[in-house]
Amino acid sequence: MKSQHTLALPALLAAIFLGGCAIEPGDSFEVAEQTRALTDLDRDGVIDARDGCTATPGGASISNNGCENATAEKRKASRVIMFGYDEDTLSSAERSEWIALMQKLAGKDGAELVLIGDTSPEGSEAYNQALAQRRSDFIRAMAKEAGLTDSQIKTEVYFEKNQIPNELSGRDHRLIAVARWQETGVEMDWNIFSSDKAPKVKR
Repeated sequence: MKSQHTLALPALLAAIFLGGCAIEPGDSFEVAEQTRALTDLDRDGVIDARDGCTATPGGASISNNGCENATAEKRKASRVIMFGYDEDTLSSAERSEWIALMQKLAGKDGAELVLIGDTSPEGSEAYNQALAQRRSDFIRAMAKEAGLTDSQIKTEVYFEKNQIPNELSGRDHRLIAVARWQETGVEMDWNIFSSDKAPKVKR
């Protein structure tokens, strides 16, 4: 049979611990001030307290500091500007239309324009070479009026080593314009066609 002292020991220990944790009337807890913003306003998974970009586009692939990953894509397009037979100028309406198109190019990042003067094969080679050069010079002046600089414009003619696209081979009373520019955008985590990451370009 256990002694009374042995039975009393657990009760004594419980009284000591409970007494030490007792809260006196009038005691209050100190509320610690929240020092870190835990909100995530742009919902990119990075809290605002350490988010370097607080307006990340939805679905964008982001870095550790909450900023979207930028993309840069080089683009290229070719256009044919037709001239009348043995002509080296355009009508006012045609001129205005092409200047408006080149103004859009001038507003692009990394814009470049290659102008390749051409002619139909009739006539002497010397005459055709001069005619092709006049057509290049005419469109070059229009490109500068549209806002492109001399360093952004390169002129060529059909008889030189040039950048005429394969699909536009042959000869005609025309000028071939090859435009290059760069599109910038945001890399997205996914698109509706694939589970792989795919770039989304802002236009």
